[in-house]
Amino acid sequence: MKKEYCLKPVKRISIAIFLFVLFITGCSKDSNLDTETLANLYTDVMIARELYSSQPDSMKANLDKLFEEYNTTEKDYNNAMKNMPASKDNWELFFRISEARLDSLRDK
Repeated sequence: MKKEYCLKPVKRISIAIFLFVLFITGCSKDSNLDTETLANLYTDVMIARELYSSQPDSMKANLDKLFEEYNTTEKDYNNAMKNMPASKDNWELFFRISEARLDSLRDK
């Protein structure tokens, strides 16, 4: 006679609650990057990619260092860029900050 495996109702509810909490916490992580920080990081990332375009290992090392300096990860940076509000004012502010960052680096 086969023995059927069946979860008790309490275990089913516990598993369902655990999966729900896991889903909510995994999907609701807000970016710790404000517009100014994101614009500055964007500028630094673009510079690093341009400088080290022919040296992938150096590029990776420098990008990792940048993300560490800004206390974030590449994944969080990419998500923040992708989820940035699409308003014209927000993007104008973003690029004004980026341009100011480039100017300040050029003056050094």
